[in-house]
Amino acid sequence: MTELRATVLVTALTALALALALSFIRVVRGPSAADRLVGLDLCANVGAGLMGVAGIAYDDHVFLDIAIIIIVTGFVGTAAFAQLIGTQKRRFP
Repeated sequence: MTELRATVLVTALTALALALALSFIRVVRGPSAADRLVGLDLCANVGAGLMGVAGIAYDDHVFLDIAIIIIVTGFVGTAAFAQLIGTQKRRFP
């Protein structure tokens, strides 16, 4: 691995780890359920990004398959939770 590639990968991992930490703080401290939902969605997307970077670092396509599974699962979960929040607001205005 070249020095430039290693530097780029470490920088990307650092930025994604910081984004994951900040989004997890939003999940924990979010004042509303919608804020927590956005934080969870961001956690899933950042996790997929981490898998993508790991796939590049290890030159293995399996990590990219895992990233696709994380993204699809995160989308379905976000859509279901958003539907739940919407029905609760209609029931209890």
